[in-house]
Amino acid sequence: MGKGENPCPLPLLALNHVSFVCKSVQSSTQFYINVLGFKLVKRPSSFEFQGAWLFNYGVGIHLLECTSVDDLPKKSEINPRHNHISFQSSDIETIQRKLEDIKMKYEKRVVEEGGVYIEQIFFHDPDGYMIEICNCNKLPLIPLTDGKAPTSVTRSRFPWLRSTPKKERRDSFTEISLVSINSDAGEPELSDFGKGVGSVATGAERCCSSVVAQNDQNPIMLDIMNFYL
Repeated sequence: MGKGENPCPLPLLALNHVSFVCKSVQSSTQFYINVLGFKLVKRPSSFEFQGAWLFNYGVGIHLLECTSVDDLPKKSEINPRHNHISFQSSDIETIQRKLEDIKMKYEKRVVEEGGVYIEQIFFHDPDGYMIEICNCNKLPLIPLTDGKAPTSVTRSRFPWLRSTPKKERRDSFTEISLVSINSDAGEPELSDFGKGVGSVATGAERCCSSVVAQNDQNPIMLDIMNFYL
C-alpha cells in the first residue's frame, strides 16, 4: 500500500450479532426476552458449551455461559461513557414507565444538536452489560468528508441508493422484509419483495429475515418508496 492510500474496507453486509458472556444463560435469556423483546432461535448443536441465541430488530444476541466470574464485567454505577449496545425507540416515555414498573435502575440523558433533542436511557442487563435505548433516529445521518460536513446532504438516509439505477435498486431489496417481526407467529402479513405481491409469510419465517424494517423505522420504508414513485 502506497503512502497516503486508504485501505479498502472489508466487504461487510450488516451487523449480525453481539455476544455476551453471562453467569446464568437462563436468567440472561429471560431478560432479553421479557425486557427487550428478543425471540429465542435455534442454536447449532455442535457447540460444546452452554449458551443461547436470540434475534429481533434485525440483530442477534448470542449468550455464552462463562467459565469464571472473572470473565464478567465489574458491575458499577451507570456510566453512559462505558461500552454499551444501543436500541432505537420512538416512545421513550413508555420505555421509562416499563422500566419503572419492573424496578429497573436507569439513568436518562438528553443531548441537543442544532435544536434537536435526543433522549437516551441507560441501564444494565443481569451481568452488568450496558444497554441504551434512544430516539437517535431524530438526527439525520450526515456523512463527513475529510472531517468536514458536506455542503449539501441528500434527502435519503442511504445516499448510495440515489446514485443506483432503478432496476438495480429493486434487485438490491429482494432480502428486505417490510413487516414487524413482533407479529404473532401464525399471522400472515406482507411478504418480502422477492416473494411477489399477495404472498404471505409466517412470523417465524419473518423472524429469520436477514434485514427487517421495524414499525418505528418508517423513514426506511419512505426512502424505499421514493425510488418507485
